[in-house]
Amino acid sequence: MKAIIKLVLLLNILIFSIPATPREKGWERVTIQAQFLTVTLRSVYTVGLDFAVVVGDSGTILKTIDGGTTWSTPSSGTKDDLLSVFFPNEKLGFAVGGLFNSHGTVIKTTDGGDTWTAQEGVAANLLFSTIFVDDSLGFAGGVNGTLIGTGDGGKLWTPLQSGTSNWLLDFNHFEGDTIPPRPVYAVGGNGTIIQNDGTGSIWTPQNSGTSDWLTSVAFVDDSFGVAVGNVGTIIGTLDRGGNWQPWSSGTQLDLTDVTYLNNTTAISVGHNGTILSSLDLGISWTPQQSPTLKNLLGVSFFNNDFGMAVGDSGIVLVTHTGGVVVSVEENAAIEIPAGFLLHQNYPNPFNPETVIKYQLRASADVELAIYNLLGQRIRLLLSQNQPDGFHQIKWHGTDDAGRAVSSGVYFYELRAGDVRQTKKMLLLQ
Repeated sequence: MKAIIKLVLLLNILIFSIPATPREKGWERVTIQAQFLTVTLRSVYTVGLDFAVVVGDSGTILKTIDGGTTWSTPSSGTKDDLLSVFFPNEKLGFAVGGLFNSHGTVIKTTDGGDTWTAQEGVAANLLFSTIFVDDSLGFAGGVNGTLIGTGDGGKLWTPLQSGTSNWLLDFNHFEGDTIPPRPVYAVGGNGTIIQNDGTGSIWTPQNSGTSDWLTSVAFVDDSFGVAVGNVGTIIGTLDRGGNWQPWSSGTQLDLTDVTYLNNTTAISVGHNGTILSSLDLGISWTPQQSPTLKNLLGVSFFNNDFGMAVGDSGIVLVTHTGGVVVSVEENAAIEIPAGFLLHQNYPNPFNPETVIKYQLRASADVELAIYNLLGQRIRLLLSQNQPDGFHQIKWHGTDDAGRAVSSGVYFYELRAGDVRQTKKMLLLQ
């Protein structure tokens, strides 16, 4: 008996195709060994599909290769708190931490997290975060602007000048196909943001426009990034950090980590089990259903679907749906005829032109229109009868009066007879 494919339209933007099951969960709590239920888990890295490594206080390391169903507990070789973990590839990984007012700790694995070795004397202060641009070049930062770097895959770490005495809490860089060097960003106390050109030698401050502590930063491409922090702070940049502007998170709770799933979707986590989702690169945010009220401190996604979040009291959450809860029982099916397809516009984001492609299963009266966030139609691109097959049309970023529209999120809706589909796009000028 063939499975019935049902499509659920989420926020009139994203369409998910799911098999007919009673319910597919978004985020759910997974079970770990009892001895870790009192441990604060600080950071998680999704190394591969269903493969993740978690680190936490007292040298805790947990590893799963089956999406959190079972966990191994490799020895870290230290009792120091581990606050951040990063894997440049599936075999090579680093975790950092230490003891406050004592020393920093760096441990390294070359076998995918099964065994770890300490790298001695790398820092005099507690380290909060680490990142690697490639298998060789990496950085770690911590208390009082502590910044160290390596150019040989962690064999030797050397002190660097951060130019700040504020704590450095997180690093990020765009991991796409741009030609190195790729800019690296660090954020921290009192709104601190510093940027490096990817070589590691010179770090320059940026004006974040806030004095709130920034706990995490993520970039979706060479220009567009978002940072989160205390009291629900979210700021974003469209120009590599040349200008940062505030965006509303809808919460006053502390946000602790942020990451991108793809070129439009971001997830942020925080205190009291907060999980926020953005479908427009971080400009606007909505809460996702969370199965916990415990503080979440780290989040990581391997792809659009598989992600993990960790936090206080040994909490580990996993999703295989990008955090989205899809209930087949609660939503009626939207039957899309075979051969009818509205493609994602390309490029997206775009400036100022983009192409919209679609496929018709039969000849139909077709209408293709552009709407703003208020649901107002701003441009009718097409209204005519068209034959079956593939079609495409270009939108030049103008309204019906020929005026250029402003940067932001727009929706394009295709109607063909009694069938319609809607998708989202982002204009960045």
